[in-house]
Amino acid sequence: MLDYSFDKPVPVAALQALFRQTSWASNRGDREVALIIANTPVQLGVWQADRLVGYARALTDGRFRALIDDVVVDEAQRGFGIGSEIMRSLVAHLTRVDEVYLLADDRNAAYYSRLGFVLSKANCLYWPK
Repeated sequence: MLDYSFDKPVPVAALQALFRQTSWASNRGDREVALIIANTPVQLGVWQADRLVGYARALTDGRFRALIDDVVVDEAQRGFGIGSEIMRSLVAHLTRVDEVYLLADDRNAAYYSRLGFVLSKANCLYWPK
């Protein structure tokens, strides 16, 4: 049985265990992950007993814009619908927000499209560091 919780605190070590399974977040340090946890207004943890098996977060002003980020499911739990339920739960939690955005690479864009996300025609620009 899985518990999808916006309220249960996410320990740094538990989130690091998930991030280390990714190509995009595996090099984040504990201090950086602690900052993510402390400064993100909307976080969803998926718990199997006391083990974190899924996570996603949203940066938002609570009304006009939200950006879903860091969606991750434990490798051993992938393919069982956890990621889909994470996204449904986040979107439902953000119903008061006018526009919910998500950045995805080419591999994952089709997956998110099947969940109802629409490919934007807007240019995505960023400030290089």
